[in-house]
Amino acid sequence: MSRQLSENAIVQILEDCSDSESDEKQEISEDEANISDQETVYSEHDSSSEIEQSDDSSASQSEEETIRNCFYSKTRYKWSKTPPHPSRIRQHNIIEECAGLKGPALSKNEMSPVETWELLLTDDIIQAIVLYTNQKLEAQYIPPLVRPYYAKNIDSCLTYVGTLQKNKREIPREFLPNTTRPVESSLFGFVSDKTLVSHVPKKNKSVVLLSSMHHDMSVNEQSKKPEIIELYNSTKGGVDALDLKCSNYSCARRTRRWPNAMFGAIMNISIANGYVLWVLSNPNKKLSRRNYIKSIAMTLIKPHVSQRWENNPTLTKDIKAIMCKLIDKEQPLVDSDEAGHSAPKMKRRCFICPRAKDKKSTIVCKSCK
Repeated sequence: MSRQLSENAIVQILEDCSDSESDEKQEISEDEANISDQETVYSEHDSSSEIEQSDDSSASQSEEETIRNCFYSKTRYKWSKTPPHPSRIRQHNIIEECAGLKGPALSKNEMSPVETWELLLTDDIIQAIVLYTNQKLEAQYIPPLVRPYYAKNIDSCLTYVGTLQKNKREIPREFLPNTTRPVESSLFGFVSDKTLVSHVPKKNKSVVLLSSMHHDMSVNEQSKKPEIIELYNSTKGGVDALDLKCSNYSCARRTRRWPNAMFGAIMNISIANGYVLWVLSNPNKKLSRRNYIKSIAMTLIKPHVSQRWENNPTLTKDIKAIMCKLIDKEQPLVDSDEAGHSAPKMKRRCFICPRAKDKKSTIVCKSCK
């Protein structure tokens, strides 16, 4: 037997070795597959699902906490149940001045109605209204008329306290009248710069107020009313009295143009306050508010009537007669020649005789001409 191998034998040996290695690899892969199948069958733990479930549970808990700590309206407007931050009443909202005449009104005695009115409505105010007539009224636009009362931030200087109608969609359902709410109870809702309060004075009744001045849940222990309602009750008398006076004698007209509406409101308020100044400056005189307004109106229209009288000679006799009464002028007499030419040819009914007699005449008096 020779030790030397032929080429065919060598090739056969190499093929056998490669087949054995492939069989071993296949067995190993089958074992790994069996191991993986066993793990999938017997494993019941999923770390990724556990992480997702924990995140969902924490998010749901936070949402439940926010829902419990807030009131929601129909428009999903959120009112917090807790105050945003402890704050005090702003200093410029606390008025401790005594009533009476001040400034230019104090230096004048026995002023006329027009003088008292001109102290409140000056020419600069009227010029400002005329200047900004065609501009839009926006939050960024601050006319010079009210600029001294504003700070850099509009809401940092002026505040408001007032009632709300219950049909507003921003009011939560819990703030509306409800039979389950106890009497003299109050609910508070807060945002960053506003506070909403609902008080129950009687059963199945509620009063809703909005304030940008208060940011806490202070309640009077004796009356069981919130501080917002106490302030509103102490100041609403003057506002209601002024509104009543302005509505009794109003010079405003219905309009959609804000300069006209503002001018009418300023006129009404200045006349009502001007009458107070006149009473204080003339303690020994008596004048009704109606006559006070008439005297101001007559004083204001006299220059315009005189100008029209001089520049329009072709006015009718009726208008001239009325203008003469207003400016205290005598009506010019008509010459006899002009009267003869201007006499109507057709007959007119006599205004002295009864209408049933129906008497007519060509002779007319001087006023009828």
